[in-house]
Amino acid sequence: MTGRLIELIRRLKRGDKNGFEEFYRLTKSAVWYVISRKLFDRQKAEDVMQETYVKFLNSLQKVDEEGNPMAYLLTIAKNKSLDEYKKNAKEQLSDEMEEHGGRADFYSPLADSPLLCLCKEKLAAEEFELLELTVVFGYRRVEAAKMLGKPVSTVNRQYHSVLKKVKKLYKEAYDERR
Repeated sequence: MTGRLIELIRRLKRGDKNGFEEFYRLTKSAVWYVISRKLFDRQKAEDVMQETYVKFLNSLQKVDEEGNPMAYLLTIAKNKSLDEYKKNAKEQLSDEMEEHGGRADFYSPLADSPLLCLCKEKLAAEEFELLELTVVFGYRRVEAAKMLGKPVSTVNRQYHSVLKKVKKLYKEAYDERR
């Protein structure tokens, strides 16, 4: 199959769009599998699948004909689905927080973590936002930098500064003198 995919990629690079239908037919099951493992909402998964193929076609010139085009396509699918998953997780948490209006029956990551509660209380809002993005929501610092509209170097410096503060707060939250 890899040989056939390479042949189809070459045709697509030459501008022969007729090869796309066969390329799609040969790859759609694997792409769908990668996406649906992360996204359970069928509509969102279909959107991500479409975005995956659009991005692949837009970056077709970067595809190494001698390499494995399927790996490149699946990497795009994995990254797109992870981005959508993270976006949905953050939106869902915000929606749930609004829905529950701060009631006690709402589960929050802060509920089980005295350290996070203390960090929210003691750190500057900007510092806690960075901690929340990177630690609670799992974004990489590069992604957090884009979200915060700051250079990566600034976010890295702030991140290390925040970690030093969190280390001190850890001792306070869990009273290590016992």
